[in-house]
Amino acid sequence: RPAAGGATVPCLLGCGQEISEAQLGEHMSSQCPRRTVKCPLGCGREGEAGNLEEHVQKLCPNRKAAPVCMPAAVPKASQLCPLGCGTEVAAIALEQHKANECPNRVLLCPLGCGQEGQAKMLPLHTAKYCPKRPEAK
Repeated sequence: RPAAGGATVPCLLGCGQEISEAQLGEHMSSQCPRRTVKCPLGCGREGEAGNLEEHVQKLCPNRKAAPVCMPAAVPKASQLCPLGCGTEVAAIALEQHKANECPNRVLLCPLGCGQEGQAKMLPLHTAKYCPKRPEAK
């Protein structure tokens, strides 16, 4: 945002914004949606900051990895589930979601075989693969 009376120039990265000469460097290094950033999930991808949220949510091969700090593009009042289910959760409800609601949370087999797995996979495990399922005895 140009200061009153200051000369403005178009962003050199091509985002279309007019920036004061004094703020151009800061804009290009930390604000411009066309600046190059690295994926915060560690996949090695470099791309435009404006495309980062879609990459983190849908495209990154590491999106189901361990919890990470999410990019500034995700509002602080809510964030994507760090377990990779794709749900945007209010910050105050995140622990509840991870512990009791997320289909990607890891649980022990309820039949007592000792197998751990994602909550969404336990019905298949207990129905077909668990050695302690009723049909397996």
